[in-house]
Amino acid sequence: MSMRGSSNYVLGASGPVPEPVTETVRKYFPETWIWDLVVVDSSGVAEVGVRVPDTITEWKAGAFCLSDDTGIGLSLPTTLQAFQPFFVELTMPYSVIRGEAFTLKATVLNYLPNCIWVRVHLEASPAFLAVPGEKEQDSPCICGNGRQTVSWAVTPKKLGDGQIPKTTQSYSKIVCQWDSYI
Repeated sequence: MSMRGSSNYVLGASGPVPEPVTETVRKYFPETWIWDLVVVDSSGVAEVGVRVPDTITEWKAGAFCLSDDTGIGLSLPTTLQAFQPFFVELTMPYSVIRGEAFTLKATVLNYLPNCIWVRVHLEASPAFLAVPGEKEQDSPCICGNGRQTVSWAVTPKKLGDGQIPKTTQSYSKIVCQWDSYI
């Protein structure tokens, strides 16, 4: 069985697929964050703009300052909870052998407070053959703090490093049927 075109799982309403609202790709994962020396003005205040890493974690931060007039000063520690409300985790082997099939799983996680309609898409490629597997769960929407996994049996056809083009989209204009009951 070969794959022609592309393979889709549409978790949600039937009918035409609307345009996605935004695209976010998580790729900023520094080992450390905010180790900068900042000079403050005479009021003793400095505002520092930073990009929050894409990790899903709680950051704890504190600061200290030195002054010729007043000595050392310490801030109270503060925390920042960083998370992605909607994202996809891929499960695949570290390496595969050409002609050997493996299961590629895409798990969509929803940490939003409401249900969302989601589309998971695996592009066709001459580098591999992909056959859609069974959905592990047959719910049309992914509700808050929920997850949905879809899978494909993938057989590589070429040697070397390969890309598996995939997209996952959520649509804010489609309301899941459960949202009206919650």
